[in-house]
Amino acid sequence: MLDLVIRGGDVVTPQGVGRWDVAVEGERIVALGLPEHGLPAGRVIDATGKIVVPGGIEPHTHLAHLISMQPEENLHTLGPEEDTRGMVFGGTTTHVDFCFVRPGTDVQQVIETRAARWKGNSYADYSFHVTLQGALPIKLFDQLPEAVQAGFPSFKVFTVDVLPPHPKRHPYRLDYGRIQLAMEKVAPHNGIMVVHAEDHDIVQFMYEKFREEKQTDGWLLPLVHNKLSEKLAFRRTIQLAAHTGAGVYFVHTSAREGVDAVAEARAGGYPIYAETLHHYACFNAEDYKSPRGFCYHTYPSLKYPEDQAALWNGLVRDGVSTTATDEFPTSLDVKLRGQDLENVTGGNLGAEGWPVTTILRGRVVVENRRMVSDGREGKLVARKISPEVLRRPTC
Repeated sequence: MLDLVIRGGDVVTPQGVGRWDVAVEGERIVALGLPEHGLPAGRVIDATGKIVVPGGIEPHTHLAHLISMQPEENLHTLGPEEDTRGMVFGGTTTHVDFCFVRPGTDVQQVIETRAARWKGNSYADYSFHVTLQGALPIKLFDQLPEAVQAGFPSFKVFTVDVLPPHPKRHPYRLDYGRIQLAMEKVAPHNGIMVVHAEDHDIVQFMYEKFREEKQTDGWLLPLVHNKLSEKLAFRRTIQLAAHTGAGVYFVHTSAREGVDAVAEARAGGYPIYAETLHHYACFNAEDYKSPRGFCYHTYPSLKYPEDQAALWNGLVRDGVSTTATDEFPTSLDVKLRGQDLENVTGGNLGAEGWPVTTILRGRVVVENRRMVSDGREGKLVARKISPEVLRRPTC
């Protein structure tokens, strides 16, 4: 006998939508069946009139993360014990956060430290992108294939320092030489690069220019983290990927120029993927000037109506493969504390949507919009990327 059957709902699958039973045994979906077959189970959930979808995977979160826009205050975003509760209410059953490799650390060490912070504290399953930051020793890159084999196949890099230098801010940027080296190390082992792509020189020059002109309004962010910056960095990164054979996943694509660069690369058969964020698709630079307008900000920045149109077109047709939240959970007070060009708080909330019931690995965790138990039973997920995804654009 099956453990659980979800019956009577409209079930969404890659092949289409149908009125099927979803059969669960242990932690896995084991079958889809026609309702008239009446699969027996220990429990049956009546989903008549409802939509049944797979649990959401949030690919881009920043929990228990230093809020570097306010470096003097040592503030952090909410941790997994708080934010993932909202995730399961929103049907998000897995999220991918980040661990940070900086000079003086090693890959295994930072993975273990971050995993220990999550263990027993997360309501949703989790994994981590391995972030490479700063002037890392060249020898350290020999550790990347081992991380892929251990179930951490994605490596985040910044082509830019997102904010101006500050003694209490870690440098974000990895130089292009080291980015090329990372690509060469991970490509043969079925790893992928996760790239925050902006042109470092343009971004830092624009901060300097506006500072000298004594223009400090936060709504100038689209002129600092601008469209040309995205164009240059996306295209340079794509050229490196083509040279090394690496796959690339661009995070938070915000401009038409980024979408166009990705679409062209995909048309050439390269395994290049773009993510955008819900607020980049739904808001634009003019919204910064509205009351509480910085609620909509995350880095790089909101852009313009033509960029919104390009993002939607990319999602519907080709050029944009995924949406994410760039989850960066803070209080409203912290989110709106920075109003100046150099201290607007980035990041948003968004991983909590509106389902009635959420099931995590065969266990009902939210039912009728109520938490069934307070068990923080999220598990670390070892990931593997299909070689097909890394040979050509597949989604």
